[in-house]
Amino acid sequence: MWNIPAVAAAGAAIWLLVAQERRWNSEDRPQLAASYLEIPKALDRYDWTFTNYGKDDATNIQIKIAAVDLTHTHYKLLTNPVADLGRLKRGMIYHVTTAPENGLEFIVVCLTYHDDGAALLVDPPQFYFTPFYMRDNHPTRSQPAPVTGLEYDKLSAGFSCDNL
Repeated sequence: MWNIPAVAAAGAAIWLLVAQERRWNSEDRPQLAASYLEIPKALDRYDWTFTNYGKDDATNIQIKIAAVDLTHTHYKLLTNPVADLGRLKRGMIYHVTTAPENGLEFIVVCLTYHDDGAALLVDPPQFYFTPFYMRDNHPTRSQPAPVTGLEYDKLSAGFSCDNL
């Protein structure tokens, strides 16, 4: 027969997952992403551009950018966490400059921010290939190159932005 408490608990868990998924994918929430990466002629820095693609304003934004290897045994924080950037409205951009890094193959971007209702939003880490890893640098302007799905699975397994 049916175990009523187990069925009720399973139903509540499914409802909670669906509600969280709707909240996470809601177009009303702020959604920040690294939208552009430039390496200028001097090759002395990475100039990142972050854009708010959501409808809601993002507030109290914190950004961490680090270079990591596939196993997370080595990492190098490229910038100090940027605290309290104020408000980033839809379509607005914010620039972050970091030191260049070619010693590790991947770059991770960790973003936390609040919406207007003061709800804390912690995005999953975003992984990108390090520009020109193991090759000569040259000036470039482009979107950051995201890792493949398989590499993302390997990089995100056991990874925590809190450890940066």
